[in-house]
Amino acid sequence: MCKWILRVAAACETIVELMHDEITMGKYVAMDETPLQVLNEENRSNTTKSYIWVCYGGLPDKPCIIYRYYKTRESKIPKDILKNFSGYLQTDGYSGYKLVGNRSGIVHLACLAHVRRKFVDVVKISKKAGIAQQALDFIGQLYAVEREADEKNLSADQRKSLRESLSKPIFEELKLLLDRNKTQTPARSLLGKAINYALNLWKELNVYIQDGNLRIDNNLVENKIRPIAMGRKNWLFAGCPNGADALAILYSIIETARANGLEPYGYLRYLFTNLPAASTPEEKKALLPQYVVREKLLSV
Repeated sequence: MCKWILRVAAACETIVELMHDEITMGKYVAMDETPLQVLNEENRSNTTKSYIWVCYGGLPDKPCIIYRYYKTRESKIPKDILKNFSGYLQTDGYSGYKLVGNRSGIVHLACLAHVRRKFVDVVKISKKAGIAQQALDFIGQLYAVEREADEKNLSADQRKSLRESLSKPIFEELKLLLDRNKTQTPARSLLGKAINYALNLWKELNVYIQDGNLRIDNNLVENKIRPIAMGRKNWLFAGCPNGADALAILYSIIETARANGLEPYGYLRYLFTNLPAASTPEEKKALLPQYVVREKLLSV
């Protein structure tokens, strides 16, 4: 059965290569990574940590998700994955994203959810409300603005105007709070780490206000890591590098199908039926989840 999966993934490799091109067609990409144990890697112990990198991007109405297996978490990896991309890149605060985030043609966004989590960790061990809770209150107000925009179904331009009128002043108050308490807080304390984390990413945290199409956090791509995290509890590891590559290929296809409103099993049947007859790039592109004709899908 493992060999079947490896052969199917190998046959679908060209599909995922086309999906990779789709990622860079849009003006927004969200990116994250998660650990994966891979056995039988050359010159590496079976306990050495490898990674699955995840990208969410593509055209707004044709989302695409790709998973890529790499042995390390080096900063050159996101640069390699996004070598043809220009636009907005949203990530967490991991320093490995700095290299590609500072590249000409890319505007780097940070994730407010990661900032919030660090202040939540402080509140959990605090006996009374303090600076961390004040910071969380401001962050809660920023998310309230996003909920209002969602409830009113605002356009991108309307959302941008709402953010400029409401979110921008909140950010300024939050900045004053953090600056005022930075020098008075031990840098190695949980609160000090939370304050410094936020201030070090301040420029990137504010970028989303500039464009109503951008997101306040990176939760969208983090949700795409969840299938890997849940899977690890069942299959624990990939038995070899080829297996990790196959895993990445099939997760890319399945999660992109879901993102485009397709039932994964039905789409896979359609893909496996029609892929052998597709000989040109145009014919293969027509088989991608975001371009497939749904009536044909239902007929399989």
